Parts: sequence; C-alpha cells; structure tokens
Amino acid sequence: MATIPDSFFTKYKQTADDFIIDNFGINCKLIYPPRREMCANCVFDSIGQKSANRYKHGGPAPFSFGHCSVCGGEGYREEEQTEIIKMRVYFTPQESTKIVEGITTPAVDAEVIGFIYDLPKFNRANEIICHSDLENYSTWKFSRIREALPHGFKKDRYFIAYLKRV
Repeated sequence: MATIPDSFFTKYKQTADDFIIDNFGINCKLIYPPRREMCANCVFDSIGQKSANRYKHGGPAPFSFGHCSVCGGEGYREEEQTEIIKMRVYFTPQESTKIVEGITTPAVDAEVIGFIYDLPKFNRANEIICHSDLENYSTWKFSRIREALPHGFKKDRYFIAYLKRV
C-alpha cells in the first residue's frame, strides 16, 4: 500500500479552504426555527397566557385601546433567527445524485460544501438562502433533502449536502 505524504493533505486543505473562503465560496443565510419572545410593547396576562392589551410603558408603539399593534394581542412575537456562513454552492438540477454505490438522493437543485465546524449550525437550520448578498434581486431558498455527509480526503474538514428549492 502506498503512503501519501502529509504535505499532500496540507496542500489539499489549503486549496480547498481557499475555494470556500476566497475563490468560490458564497454567503449563505441559515434560517433557524423562530424563537418565541414576549412582546415588549404590552403587558402580558399570565392567567390567560396572552396579551392584556394594555400598553407597557417604554414599549416601541404606544396604544390606548384595542389590540397591541406589535403582537396583535398574542402577547408573544416570533423572532426569526439567522446566521451567515460561507459555502461552495453548485446549482445542479438533477433527477437524482449518486452519493455512494447503491445510495442516491431524490431530485437535487443544489449541492453545498462547507466547513465541518459549521455543520451543527447547518443542521439546525430549517432553510438556507444561497447568495444571501443578492436577496434584493432574488431569493434562492432551499431545504435539506437528507443529512449532510463528511466530504473530502480524510472526511474530517468538510461536509457536503444536497438541497431542494422551496
């Protein structure tokens, strides 16, 4: 069996890192499940578990009657949580993609490659917006088809995932 020198793997990692960080990586917005927070604009009724529809002094939108204009009388607001990471993205619409011998994915609209240290963030996200810097022009929103897999030599530095357009 041939031994591959460590310098080869070092050069591979430097090049693959540059592909994500500098050359081909794009900003992708990870959209996490919304976090439920109490409304900062109205008094919360703990018995009814909703807004008491009374203005809380110091709130952002004063009101004197009716429902709170910030939460609509719910007492809570759903706050969307997002984070930006860099990944290589390949828009490759295909009927199926072969992962390993005998395993394929259903129709794939995009393939992403990212750093393994971003994998926990990626797995927590409900949706991914590719090219988040271009959201003013168009939104390329995707969801995962299946679990992400380790990728590259030694499978210890990168992950690969397949996405479907939503």
